[in-house]
Amino acid sequence: MPSRSEQKFLPFRASDMIGLVTDVRRYPEFLPWCHAVRIRKHFQEGDVQGFEADMVIKFKMFTETFTSTVKTNHAEGRVDVSYVKGPFKHLDNSWVFTDVEHGCMLDFHVDFAFRNFLLQSVVTALFDEAMAKVVGAFEQRAHNVCLKVGEDMAAK
Repeated sequence: MPSRSEQKFLPFRASDMIGLVTDVRRYPEFLPWCHAVRIRKHFQEGDVQGFEADMVIKFKMFTETFTSTVKTNHAEGRVDVSYVKGPFKHLDNSWVFTDVEHGCMLDFHVDFAFRNFLLQSVVTALFDEAMAKVVGAFEQRAHNVCLKVGEDMAAK
């Protein structure tokens, strides 16, 4: 069962990063292996906003669609992704952003397992490289669409 946790400084506001992570409709534009996304429904649970979405992933000879629930708690700087249905045995993913001087700290965690043994074997062999590409894709997207904290302060 592949799992990865990573902490990283990013020169962007936590709120901007949360917006980027929750803008799943844009994932096919920049996220490796993501070919389509469809929002199924939105909901509100107290301070938590969320939605359920389908994502189509294409990796090598595999094409899989899965449904997940994304919950955002802006007060806690947190985005949690939980598995609903699809090719996984389980999927848990969290993004926690904490504002610090000149940016924010990201605490990223993902843990999943596929039902398909062949797919699980392929992904496990390439897992660290694949997860580095995913985190890197979000970081590059932030550089492309978010104003850096220092640039924001200089503009005022």
